[in-house]
Amino acid sequence: MKKILLLLFVLFSISASASHIAGGNLYYSWISGNDYKLTLELYRDCSGISAPTSVTITADGALSSSTVSTTLNLVGSGEEVMLLCPGSISLSTCSGGTYPGYQKYTYTGTITLSVNDQWTMYYEDCCRNGAITNISGASGYGILIDAFLDNTVSPVNNSSVFSNSPIMVMYANQFYQISNSAIDPDGDSLSFSFRPPLDWNGGDSIPFAIPYSSVNPFSSSTTISMDHATGTISATPSAIQTFVMCVSVSEFRNGLLVGKTNRDLQYLVINGANQIPTLSGINGTSSFYISTCPGTPLSFYIDSSDPNSGDSVTIEMDSTLQNSSLTSSGGNFQTATINWTPTMADVSATPHLFTLTARDNYCPFAGVQTFTYEIYVTPCNSDSVWPGDVNYDLISDLYDMLSLGLAYGDTGAARIGATTNWSAQYCANWSGSFVSGINHKHADCDGNGVVDSSDISVINSNTGLTHFKLEEGDNSFDRSIPTLSIQIAADTVQSGSQLNGSVYLDDSGNDLQNIYGVALKVSASQNVIDSSTFISSANGWLDNSTGIINWNKSSASEFDLVFVRKNHIGVDGHGLIGNFSFMVPWGSMGVADFTITEAKIISASENEVQVNHVGDNAFILLIDGTNEIGEPILNLFPNPVSNILNVKADQPVSRIKITDACGRILFVSEKTLSNFSINTENFESGVYLIEATANGSTSRKTFVKL
Repeated sequence: MKKILLLLFVLFSISASASHIAGGNLYYSWISGNDYKLTLELYRDCSGISAPTSVTITADGALSSSTVSTTLNLVGSGEEVMLLCPGSISLSTCSGGTYPGYQKYTYTGTITLSVNDQWTMYYEDCCRNGAITNISGASGYGILIDAFLDNTVSPVNNSSVFSNSPIMVMYANQFYQISNSAIDPDGDSLSFSFRPPLDWNGGDSIPFAIPYSSVNPFSSSTTISMDHATGTISATPSAIQTFVMCVSVSEFRNGLLVGKTNRDLQYLVINGANQIPTLSGINGTSSFYISTCPGTPLSFYIDSSDPNSGDSVTIEMDSTLQNSSLTSSGGNFQTATINWTPTMADVSATPHLFTLTARDNYCPFAGVQTFTYEIYVTPCNSDSVWPGDVNYDLISDLYDMLSLGLAYGDTGAARIGATTNWSAQYCANWSGSFVSGINHKHADCDGNGVVDSSDISVINSNTGLTHFKLEEGDNSFDRSIPTLSIQIAADTVQSGSQLNGSVYLDDSGNDLQNIYGVALKVSASQNVIDSSTFISSANGWLDNSTGIINWNKSSASEFDLVFVRKNHIGVDGHGLIGNFSFMVPWGSMGVADFTITEAKIISASENEVQVNHVGDNAFILLIDGTNEIGEPILNLFPNPVSNILNVKADQPVSRIKITDACGRILFVSEKTLSNFSINTENFESGVYLIEATANGSTSRKTFVKL
């Protein structure tokens, strides 16, 4: 009884001095043109004043020194954050009780942000809770919740979004995994970090009370650590306190920072006899990541446990893993089985993150802990490792031992989610290779990044097993003959932009003899080709300044290329044959596989040269949202441009204007056209903005002058 009274006293004391804002996060998503949808999530302490019905968001442009603002309106009403057990919810301050309660309020609206700037958007308010212990004089500081967009790197971006509800009440002296998992609609690489809380009226960092800091924001008997790839924080809160902790997630595209999203939240650490539940890794192990292939059904289980044998534990899953399912079984401690079949659209160099929350039935405050899991979906048809097939001859046998000896001691990238099961497993190439050209990664049978004695047992286990690993197309890959391949220049291509590719004919670096012509048919796995913009060029070794016929024909999902000499003399060489490019239509998305379905190589003596066919793929990044009614959709090609810029609109435009980065007008045309060409020969190298107006609506796109 004394413990319960003490707990109530502590909780009441913490709540009594609370203000209404306990934290929040701000998101943005692109609509069209320069317009973005903003979403602000605010967490309100129910013992404070009421939540506002609308909020103001301000955006400051660092490069233009401009400021814009907008109003976001409340969507629905506040939703209580589940901190109490079901039987105690009515006793929270949100329902007029005494137990601490919090509600989440969501506000939405739109804002217009000009291009070629670095925007910081923010909401600010006063004041923070005076009971906060890791900030001295906390009630004298306000709160600022912000997000960042750099549209000088990319004209379009969607911010990452935190995928789980925060755990705002924790038990002292319990080891916690505090999840801050996020998803990125654009597939950008994410990096998580701590950051200091910000004050209102200027956004200055708020100093922490000694001994706290942004990376050590609360008292913990174990080292506070963060997994910077997932945002998971590990710690053991050791003091009864109210503290503020801020987490930032940065988005990187091609190695450049394009945006940031931040979460600023207030947490409570309370005393109590409850011990919190935990979840296992994949299939009951300690590993929280797994690798799989597109089109392969994936199924694994997660076990729950709780030191309090009388408790029951339920498992909840967030909604980030689309088209997946969770089924629960077992008695008091549930086992969750996750089933998911990824598609080619799910192939990504970054993992798919999802969270599972374990919740016990302890009252009044349930024990809650959230765990983050990673699923890597890799293109397993792209030269994957089959454990035991060291020499890559489609079988694990005694001859693989010879190759193992040749690669013994070499090191390289370990396979993510490695297993010794006989299955295709993606791995990045190592620096070492056999004379045959086979990469040494195939000798790392157990996937630990080292070729050593442990790989021998894998060959033993898989001896006699075969696989029918094919390269792109229907032809079995024969390493004794040359290879005709297409290569897409960029792994990720934005919907509505230009895709560039090349054709190569190679024989492991050796010159092919007396080659005269190359013809190939390429099929795309989806309609990603704007055939009216398809161009090709013969600028490789087949055309050695003697003239060549360069011919192409294309449709929405297929194109033909022919490069043939016309002087009746063959040529020796290897490598680049030619290039091609086309615009990807607006609205395209997912992984597009480009497969060489037919090919014919001829020599000057009219003999046919047998070759392997190897294709490639590109991730088509969907630009989420549609243009406003009447707003023209523009395609620019080539982009970057050396001389003539071709512009194609979906409707006649009445005015075209081009400005440079300083806003100077360099070109204006008021002719009504849908397709036109602009000579940029006299433009200096740099980034330019083109504006097209149709029916009173204007679209803007950027292009690069080389």
